[in-house]
Amino acid sequence: MALHSSSASQTQKDVSPSAKYICRSTKRKRAGPSLSLPCMSVCTCHHAHPHETLDASTNAMEKLGNLKMERLKRANVSGNQIASLEGFEGHEAIEVLNLSKNKLINCQGIGNLPALKELFMSENEIKSLEGLQELPSLDLWDLSGNKLDTLDGFGGAASITTLLLKENQVSTVKEFEKLRVLPKLRKFDATGNPIVGELGDEAFRIELLIVLTRLTEINGQEVTPEERQQAKGLEADRIRQEEERKKAEEEAAAAAEKEGEEADQ
Repeated sequence: MALHSSSASQTQKDVSPSAKYICRSTKRKRAGPSLSLPCMSVCTCHHAHPHETLDASTNAMEKLGNLKMERLKRANVSGNQIASLEGFEGHEAIEVLNLSKNKLINCQGIGNLPALKELFMSENEIKSLEGLQELPSLDLWDLSGNKLDTLDGFGGAASITTLLLKENQVSTVKEFEKLRVLPKLRKFDATGNPIVGELGDEAFRIELLIVLTRLTEINGQEVTPEERQQAKGLEADRIRQEEERKKAEEEAAAAAEKEGEEADQ
C-alpha cells in the first residue's frame, strides 16, 4: 500500500462510477449557510450495487448528518465545510470514509464504525484526537496536513497498519512513543513535521526505529537491515551510557556520605 495522503486523483479513484454506483443526487451545489444530505435515506436509483458508494464531495456542506443507506460501503464528503460531526451516528457497513479538506478540529463523532478500514481526514484543522471512539477494523488512517503536535488518543484504533501524519506539528521524538499503542503499525509517514526537519531524514529514521521497532516503511521508503542494526546499536550505547551515569552518581553519593560520617567523628 503506497503512502500517499488523499488527493483529488485518489478521491476520484475511490468513487469511480465504473466500479460502483454513485449517489449523484447528492452531488449538487446550493447557496445558503448550511447544506446537509437529506437524500441519503431516500435515494431510490436502481443499479447492480445500489447505495454502495456515495460521492458528495465539493458541495459546501456544513453538516454530514446520519447516513441511513444500509448497503453503503464508501462515502466521500471531502472538500466541504464540515466543522463538526454532530448528528453523525456512525454506520455499520462503511469501509472507506473520506472527510479530507473540511474544517474538523477533533475526532468527535468518529465512532460506531465497526467495518471501517480506511479513514481519510487530511487537510482539516485537527489539533487533537479528542472524542475518538473505538475503530476495531481500521487499517489505514490519513491525518496529513493537520495541526497535531501531540499524539495522544490512538488507543481506539489499535488495528492500524498504515498511519500518515505528514505536514503536522510534532516537534519531539518522544511524542512517537505514544504510538506504541498501535502494535500492528508497519507503515508510517511523518514527512514535513518539525522534528524531521530538525534531525534530518536519515537521523529521524534511526530515532523512530528505536521507538517503534516493528516499522517496515518510514516516510515512503522501506526500512533496511542496516538501519535496523544501526538503531539497535545506538539504543544499546544509550542504555550503557545511562547505566554508567547512574553508577557514577551512586558512587559519588556514597563517597559524599562517607566523608560526612568521617567529618562527624
